[in-house]
Amino acid sequence: MTRLLSHFVIGSSVLDIGYSIRFPEKYLIAAIPIPRVFLLCLLMLGVASCSRPVQPISRTWMVMGTYASLTVSAEDAAALADRAELVRADLEDMDNRLSIFKPDSEISTLNRCAGVSPVQLSDLTAEALRLSLQYADATGGAFDPTVAPLMRFWGFNKGPAMSAVPERTAISSVMEMVGFHHLSLSNRTAFLDQAGMSVDLGGIGKGYAVDVCYQDLVKKGLKNMMVNLGGNIRCRGSAGPGQPWSIGVRDPFNPDRIVGTLHLADGMAVATSGNYEKFVEIEGKRYSHIMDPRTGRPVEGVASVTVIATNAVEADAMSTAIFVMGLKESQPVLRRLPGCCIIFIPDERPTRVYVSSGVRDCFTADPAFAGQILDIAPDK
Repeated sequence: MTRLLSHFVIGSSVLDIGYSIRFPEKYLIAAIPIPRVFLLCLLMLGVASCSRPVQPISRTWMVMGTYASLTVSAEDAAALADRAELVRADLEDMDNRLSIFKPDSEISTLNRCAGVSPVQLSDLTAEALRLSLQYADATGGAFDPTVAPLMRFWGFNKGPAMSAVPERTAISSVMEMVGFHHLSLSNRTAFLDQAGMSVDLGGIGKGYAVDVCYQDLVKKGLKNMMVNLGGNIRCRGSAGPGQPWSIGVRDPFNPDRIVGTLHLADGMAVATSGNYEKFVEIEGKRYSHIMDPRTGRPVEGVASVTVIATNAVEADAMSTAIFVMGLKESQPVLRRLPGCCIIFIPDERPTRVYVSSGVRDCFTADPAFAGQILDIAPDK
């Protein structure tokens, strides 16, 4: 599917929440069901002329349970079809390796062998696990690839529905099967040392896949592009002469509005984690899918976290970790990641949007946004 684009407005994705978005007919792409994605790309269609297109064009398809797209500038339009097939092949290959929903994937094999035997991995899967352990260590376990048992316990990832809020003793029992220190990786061999443990790369896998595709496209000489996998985005070059890639950040309290627009520099990446993406309802209360591995409970008090970073894997992992840590606890970690900056929105009204210092240079508040845009104080 090829589209001529005039502008990008990207709000956070939200797969599986049961509603869809429709545009006026002249802008209609489709009624897009919103699945779990950190940003949903709403592509507003331009009008194609008979001459060479002057706007970016895009190809979009489904993979890894969400929408993927490759967008290129008009300058690179002739290469789109071939390069989109390269991205498609890369993503399908990684889905076959990393998915917990495919019984023959390398991650599913690792999970089945928990407490029994080590598993040989491909280079791609081993690197995904290495990066997962790196960010788990850097965040003190706020990001943890072994959180899968907790996800299922709370009713996510095809786990049984929960009729009542669980007792602390039940949560503690599940937490005995969570902890990244129980996952060892040596060269291309991985081992979970306790039976019942399992890995889920949902908090890093899409960002990692975007980076793999991005590097492959760079090797092919593509100069102006945006790779988007379920809202995990990385850009190169520009959308056109003097036009940076512009991405709208969704207002977590209003799916039809944005809080502002990010203008991404060459090579930069962005991802958002939001409490509206996936959730369960227990005893009349909504619980987000973003789990704190340290407490065993879904995170409360945060509406969304957007991370801008120098690569997509860092944006993906850190958007989850900062959502878990909160604004104050995350600051020492962010100081050790100088290429990483954030937009943090607490789950409270009136809306306050906290931005780190590096965001001010690439973020423009939307004129219709009625909340406050505040700088994150050094000691916040």
